[in-house]
Order: sequence, then structure tokens, then C-alpha cells
Amino acid sequence: SYVATHKEDYTIKNTVKYLEKSITSYLPYVNLYD
Repeated sequence: SYVATHKEDYTIKNTVKYLEKSITSYLPYVNLYD
């Protein structure tokens, strides 16, 4: 049960990291067209 929860938490953290990367790499393009 603990392992499953830990794995889920890890996946969520990876998703957040991925989203942050996507957002930060996308922001410069948004700024260009401001």
C-alpha cells in the first residue's frame, strides 16, 4: 500500500516537473507576441 502511494506521488511530481518545463519553454514565445 505504501509503495503504491509512493509511486503515485512520484508520478505526480514528474508530471508537475514536466508541466513546469513546458510552461517555461512556452513563455518566451508568448512574450514575443505581447
